[in-house]
Amino acid sequence: MHFTPDVSGAHLIDEASVETGIRTVTVDARHGLRVNRKSVKLKGGCLHHDNGVLGAVSLYDAEERKIRKLKESGFNAVRTSHNPPSSAPDVLPGKRS
Repeated sequence: MHFTPDVSGAHLIDEASVETGIRTVTVDARHGLRVNRKSVKLKGGCLHHDNGVLGAVSLYDAEERKIRKLKESGFNAVRTSHNPPSSAPDVLPGKRS
């Protein structure tokens, strides 16, 4: 996925590239949220930046476990809070189904 702001003739300010399986995202009153043309109900919660007794350190295995446990509990969405989140969860969902 590649994000580029609509700058309408102005200079490009920022852009980012992220690996993901999302091709299209639409929202409308009839179908609600659709991702890749499939209706999706968001089931999630707030994800804090820390890893419990490990503290605020971001270890790949700890982040992977956290995402795995959330998926096992039925989560398909998270909202991060407080400090900037680790980038590990961004790559985890695509690594394992």
